Amino acid sequence: MLSHETKNTLAKILVVAWIAFLVAAALAIAKSAVSFDPNAFFGLSGPERLPAEIIRELKVLVLMLSVSIVGGVSFIIKDFYRSVKYANIYDRAYQDYKNGDITREGFQKLATVEIYSGRFNYTWVYWFLIQPLLSSTLGIIAFFIARSGLWLLQGATIEPEITVRSLYMYAVFTFLAGFSSHKFIAWLDRLADKIFSTTLPEEKLEKRAQVENAASIDRSALKSEILSLTTAIPAPSTANSIKIPKPKKEAKGMKKIR
Repeated sequence: MLSHETKNTLAKILVVAWIAFLVAAALAIAKSAVSFDPNAFFGLSGPERLPAEIIRELKVLVLMLSVSIVGGVSFIIKDFYRSVKYANIYDRAYQDYKNGDITREGFQKLATVEIYSGRFNYTWVYWFLIQPLLSSTLGIIAFFIARSGLWLLQGATIEPEITVRSLYMYAVFTFLAGFSSHKFIAWLDRLADKIFSTTLPEEKLEKRAQVENAASIDRSALKSEILSLTTAIPAPSTANSIKIPKPKKEAKGMKKIR
């Protein structure tokens, strides 16, 4: 039965090997994008051959695939380095506490909740294997969105022809989509809301302003009502001014009623 430390070591080796493979694959795809011939790849000849414009678009698409892979790899490298660093901090702190070099309070200060929950665990290897593939897919989707002109809804600009400047722009956008996949998904949600929403953005802003205005009016009215109530209540008397009535003495000759 393998120990926890041995499983973590094997998982780290697997993640590093996976990162090296993805980097090599991205370089090979980028190199093949230059000599890529869609007509020969799809077996097209004669009148079925694709025009030069489509061939150029497909070559750029293959190049952006390599860029998206690099973005996804950069993302898991960042998380992998962070998790390994946290694991090292926790292991050293635990060893010092076990050896009696630091107290329990010192160990708790070093091993915070963030470090404890963010340290590397061998069960994370599945996430490190799958995440670059998902990020690469999102990078290609980002390129499609940028090339189609849908991101004009977000106030961006686009050049119809692929130039050196636009190629850099597409590469940066594709890389960022793979590197920050969670933020790109949130951006996609806002973009889809603008495209498919039945309510215009101006109407949403107007309704939000109305709600905020109504809430502020209610708060001010409630505050004034509370102030009026507090001023209407008389101040309580002090303990010295309170007169405690004395119990009445029983009249002589009267018997107690049992």
